[in-house]
Amino acid sequence: MDRILRPEGWIILSDTLGTIEKARTLAAQIRWEARVIDLQNGSDQRLLVCQKPFVRK
Repeated sequence: MDRILRPEGWIILSDTLGTIEKARTLAAQIRWEARVIDLQNGSDQRLLVCQKPFVRK
């Protein structure tokens, strides 16, 4: 997905907490900015919002 997404592009994932945490770990490894957002109180659903940074060489 890193090759498909343009610099400064966004990815939004909605899933359970376990899956979102795994995806957040992967996002950190490929140096994307990532944050997790709670959808509802008492729910296991979360949003992961990631942005691929613009890297100048």
